[in-house]
Amino acid sequence: MLTSSCSVVYEGKDLENSDETAPYAKNPIDVYVETKVLQEQEVLKANDGKTFLTVALRPHGIFGAKDQVCREMLLQAKKGLKFYIG
Repeated sequence: MLTSSCSVVYEGKDLENSDETAPYAKNPIDVYVETKVLQEQEVLKANDGKTFLTVALRPHGIFGAKDQVCREMLLQAKKGLKFYIG
């Protein structure tokens, strides 16, 4: 399993009704996304459909216990600021 990124299909414009068949970004927004595209392609190519199965997940808005950005968002939300993620 690869933790990829939804940005592998993003080129600066909103995506509506997009799914896993969306083409990879031809012009990734930065080098990080470019490497995510390359690694996802390699991982999925290695899937033989029988004995070696692979998957690439494209989550959005990952955060954890020490994530300062999300922590700040939560503090601001407590003050009444509204957020939309996704």
